[in-house]
Amino acid sequence: MSDVLVAAETKTYRGTSIEELLPQIRADLGPEAVIVTRREGLVGGIGGFFQKKCVEVDARPGGPRIDVFDDGGDEPEAAPETVIEPPAVTEPHLVRNDAATREGLETPAVQRLVGEAKPFADLLEEMTPAVSPVAKAYAAPEPETEALPEPEPTPEPKRIASLREGMVAAGLGADLAADVVDAVVANVAPFATPSRLRTLVRNELALRLPVAPAPGPGRRHLAVVGPAGTGKTAAVARVAAAHAAVGQDVACLTLEPADGGAALRSMLDGSGVKVEAISYEDLAVALLGASAQLVLIDTPAAAPSSGVTVESLGATLGAAGVDEIHLAVRAGTASPAAVEMHENLKGLAPNRILVSAAADTSYIGAAVDVAIRTSLPVHYVAETVVELAPADPRDLASRVVP
Repeated sequence: MSDVLVAAETKTYRGTSIEELLPQIRADLGPEAVIVTRREGLVGGIGGFFQKKCVEVDARPGGPRIDVFDDGGDEPEAAPETVIEPPAVTEPHLVRNDAATREGLETPAVQRLVGEAKPFADLLEEMTPAVSPVAKAYAAPEPETEALPEPEPTPEPKRIASLREGMVAAGLGADLAADVVDAVVANVAPFATPSRLRTLVRNELALRLPVAPAPGPGRRHLAVVGPAGTGKTAAVARVAAAHAAVGQDVACLTLEPADGGAALRSMLDGSGVKVEAISYEDLAVALLGASAQLVLIDTPAAAPSSGVTVESLGATLGAAGVDEIHLAVRAGTASPAAVEMHENLKGLAPNRILVSAAADTSYIGAAVDVAIRTSLPVHYVAETVVELAPADPRDLASRVVP
């Protein structure tokens, strides 16, 4: 009895992956189902965003199974004129080493199936790293189908690119700017209108920016450290004057100043704040004997080239038990330079950031960048030598994302 292969209706299936579709194809069309074509593309999304990968396949039922061990029984043989000639076999197949198997595999019906069908075994071969040689021997070539062009990447909206570029132009590191914007676009923007994108990015940046809370009541010992030109002395004078103006008892110590403390005294003239120049060795004793509610310490310039100064100053501040050590970061400093400065001055154990000269430039992102990267909270922002206030994260974020 000969087997006749009848063309069956082709059905189309669509899903996110071929693994997802195989059980449904097997259930609908049987385990001998044949995959005719397969296509991939993108579907869905809003305005070019959030598209998902789609896999679409056409399948049809497979032919009947052939028992390769069937000896024919009493079934009459097919007439010679109806025999289906097998396609030419150019390479030997790997088969079991028994006569029955060889005879079964050489029947016209089996050869016809081998030449036309693409069973599920072929799909398993594509999805697994290793397949037995026997499976490879029976694998038929994939049907020739027109290759779909690779989907072109969706161009990034200009407002997203310009927003990221603006943050970098304000001094924020390019990697940090991209991370903030991409996080908002992927996880926050889907819940808001496109017109709020800038506001959402600004809010996200403010949330990531660490800011020091207001200190509790009690005595405070506050030192400002940093390289030359970062506005340390002016910041000390402004903090001292602000607290003295509301009736607090304030004292200022300046460590081994080159001018004997003249610059700090000039800035505090008329404020009622006493300024005393002392040596490193006297700092611990001076703090123990101080009765003032707030003692501020102006320090010499520290830089990578003066390693002894960094080492000795750090040891002095640590031995004296100074609880607030503010690293002065001048607005306008490039982000890599600010991060490098913090790395070089880690021996001073700074635990806060003081942003200086903020009114002189819109390039304030570096101070924000180094605060986020190092997790050092920003405590004060000095606009000028006479204008200083506690940091507001929303205000700083609005300068980076106006």
